[in-house]
Amino acid sequence: LVASETELEDPSLSADGKALVYVAHDAGKFDLVLTRVGGGGRVRLTQDGLLKANPVFSPDGERIAFTRRRPGSELPEICIIPSLGGEPLPLVRNASAPVWSPDAKRLAYLLHTPGKPMYFATAALDGTDQRILIAGDGQYPFLREPAWSPDGETIALVRCTGGVAGEIWLVPSAGGAPR
Repeated sequence: LVASETELEDPSLSADGKALVYVAHDAGKFDLVLTRVGGGGRVRLTQDGLLKANPVFSPDGERIAFTRRRPGSELPEICIIPSLGGEPLPLVRNASAPVWSPDAKRLAYLLHTPGKPMYFATAALDGTDQRILIAGDGQYPFLREPAWSPDGETIALVRCTGGVAGEIWLVPSAGGAPR
């Protein structure tokens, strides 16, 4: 589908399976690129030279949430951009790995605060109503790979000590005891 001389990573399909967004590394630049699965041209959605990762379509395919990081900065931020291009809108600072709720009203993400444990949180699409659902701890300091259930009630994520091994935990999306 997509052949390139540049490095490509983090592909994400739209819910209808008709569009693909990915991160393209070209001459030291990291940009989001959109293409139709059925063929056609490619649309470069960003051209700001900032590092990008984790692009993911909203359930209706109209927006893309992604992580960006300024070169030299360790702290990422989550942004949203219209799927046909436009200016990225910063949503949550010090956050990565966005995942849309099935109703597209909230984003779940990993929150990075210097000197504090890693947190897993959700927020409304304007960045307000942030809810911390689970924190990294001495046993499992790292959290990764969140996935929202289709009914919107539960979010799965990996808790780990680092490396590839870990445990899958289920967290109620409205808050409550993880298991």
